[in-house]
Amino acid sequence: MDIKSKKCKVIAAWAAFFLSICLLVESGVAALNLLIGDGPRGVSPKDAFASDYEDTKEFRRFVTDYLDAFLSMATGGPVNWYGRYGAYSNDTSWNIGDIENTVTAAAEEIAEQSWDYSGDYSEDDWEYAVSPKQVHASIKNDKNLLYDIRYDGKSVYTNDDEGVLKNGEKKLPSDYNFYLSFADGKASVFKDQKAVDVYGDNLYRDDSKWQIPGYKNYTVDDKTKKAEVRMAVRKTPVNYVQGNYSGGSGSYYGTSSLYDTVRNLKHAKNAYIAQIVKVIVGLILLGIYLVLRKYKKDGDRAIAVCTGKVWMECKAGLVILVIAGGIAGLNNYIDIYYGWGYYEYAAEVLYPMMCSLFANPILVLVFFWTLYLFVNDYRYNNKKPRKSLVKDIQKLLQTRNMEYPFQKKMVRKFSPVMITGIILSVIAALACFMIGYYLYDDGGSFGVVLLLVALVVLVIVLLVGMMKQYASHNQVFASEIGRLVDQITKVHDGNMTDKLKVPEDSDLYDAVQQLNDIQSGMDTALSERMKSERMKVELVSNVSHDIKTPLTSIISYVDLMKQEENLPEDVKDYIRILDIKSQRLKSMVQDVFEISKAASRQLPVDLEDLDLGKLLRQTLADMEEQIEESSVTVKAQIPADAVMIHADGSRLYRVFQNLLQNALKYSLTGSRVFITLKTDSKTAKTTVKNISQDEIPSEIDFTERFVRGDESRTDGGSGLGLSIARSFTEACGGVFGIEVDADLFVVTVEFPILQD
Repeated sequence: MDIKSKKCKVIAAWAAFFLSICLLVESGVAALNLLIGDGPRGVSPKDAFASDYEDTKEFRRFVTDYLDAFLSMATGGPVNWYGRYGAYSNDTSWNIGDIENTVTAAAEEIAEQSWDYSGDYSEDDWEYAVSPKQVHASIKNDKNLLYDIRYDGKSVYTNDDEGVLKNGEKKLPSDYNFYLSFADGKASVFKDQKAVDVYGDNLYRDDSKWQIPGYKNYTVDDKTKKAEVRMAVRKTPVNYVQGNYSGGSGSYYGTSSLYDTVRNLKHAKNAYIAQIVKVIVGLILLGIYLVLRKYKKDGDRAIAVCTGKVWMECKAGLVILVIAGGIAGLNNYIDIYYGWGYYEYAAEVLYPMMCSLFANPILVLVFFWTLYLFVNDYRYNNKKPRKSLVKDIQKLLQTRNMEYPFQKKMVRKFSPVMITGIILSVIAALACFMIGYYLYDDGGSFGVVLLLVALVVLVIVLLVGMMKQYASHNQVFASEIGRLVDQITKVHDGNMTDKLKVPEDSDLYDAVQQLNDIQSGMDTALSERMKSERMKVELVSNVSHDIKTPLTSIISYVDLMKQEENLPEDVKDYIRILDIKSQRLKSMVQDVFEISKAASRQLPVDLEDLDLGKLLRQTLADMEEQIEESSVTVKAQIPADAVMIHADGSRLYRVFQNLLQNALKYSLTGSRVFITLKTDSKTAKTTVKNISQDEIPSEIDFTERFVRGDESRTDGGSGLGLSIARSFTEACGGVFGIEVDADLFVVTVEFPILQD
């Protein structure tokens, strides 16, 4: 499987898992709402899928509510308008509490208007009580419901302008098929001119189909018995709208409650169908996820990588936010439906409160996915370092502090402590102020509040004073430490004369004195070492000079002896040996002299910009005769482009000459010597590789003076070639290295490349 195909399957598996969970959780919440009696838009499935809206509980509730209102209007009111007209005119989905909220808002709006009230009612009923005149004025134009309200045989309120109700159910227009007549405390209902059984066994129960007066155990008072109500309901309601232009706003207000009831039933049916579709789609997606579930783990890991980059403080803040949101929602539920004075009835509050919490699909999904992300993050990132905002800020401050001297770094490190102290002081002051305010607001003593505020101010003043004193002491201490650090830097750079002085009462006095003692000791040791090095150089120079004079004489006499004729063959052989040994001694004396000067950093070098590749090619050309006479083959890989470095050409020539001579002399017969020059963006590296003809000891440092790989060699080598190469390389600013791998001998010479 290619990477692209696997990536698509990972995305598909995780998307199917995510969508299936969301859809099934939402459907589960809808099922929970249905179990506790709160279907979509407050409508049960039976009513939503009913073929005739007049056979639904919603319609019977509509008729019952208006009959109650009309009976109140007949007897003079007031009309308790709670939960009736306008309660279902909203076009939104209904969850637990939505209907009550809408009715409460409508009632408050009604209560704010200056209507005239008539009838016998107390001020306690004022919030939802409306005068009969106002009710009649607000619904009379809605012809979906024709009504005629009479009292003691006289018509009180009616919107039956054409008088179709006076002849009863048999004379209704064709578009009206429901008729209700209430008289003498009992109702008669007809649908399509057929009588409807309203009272059954004539006993009223909580689950009775029609909840209207007229049962044996559900009667009305004597005054209401004089009321008579006739109602006719349109078979197919239409929408009636009344425009309010008298106020100049041009607004429209819906006045058709029956139309809204029917529309609410249709919307509830669509909502049920949508929930069924969501369940089906959710199950299909769940099946896709189960098929591809092994790829979901890769998606979890990818999400864990993303969540691992999130600061722990943000994750904690998310958890706190979710918990706070849930608590706020629960508290709001308690406050609205039970009031803060009813906390003692926990058993009565807990059930509806939890229903309110878990009946909200968004809230449930937020809780679920928050928990899932945290579990997934812990599962894959448990053993990884946690990303922390505090640590990142500290690193940022530390990075910025690197730009400042040590003294300022110490002072700046105390700044967060100061800022934190100030913030905590402000928070404490605000908290005490709020506590004092509520104490005073609840009837507390002003003196107690004033004492509390004064105490907080005193604590803040003391805290700020202590922090200021500590900051001053910290600044002095930081200054002394900074001076000590600067002095250590001076010692590191070779300054052994300047001494540090601090007051005797300083916390760092002993440390400064010890540093001064160390500085004095190092100065003395350095002076003695320099004196010793000078003596060594002088000794080498003097010895070399003393040796050169007799050596020069020996070489001169050997030359003269070589010019003599008719010498015996054995004498000529002696002269040849003297010539070889004297030349070797001369070369050795010169090498020792140069190594000594290099070791004491007194070797003169003439640094210049030169092409390292050109120098290598020149060295190979000059040694071409020696290479051809040797038993090995030299392979060179040198780039044609110039490789510019800054060094002494004559010294480097000697370095590579020694390395080549060493390789030609000690390589295995018939083998190859590789010379390569490679570069990167910063350095040029020359490598000389050869296979040794003898076993190479791994514990020997070949760059030490007079060190040879085989002590039994009698080939005339002095053991100074590699030591000279290293000394000259380092004197020119390069790096010299040797690596031994079995019989493979590798020498490297590195120099920084000159940048354009």
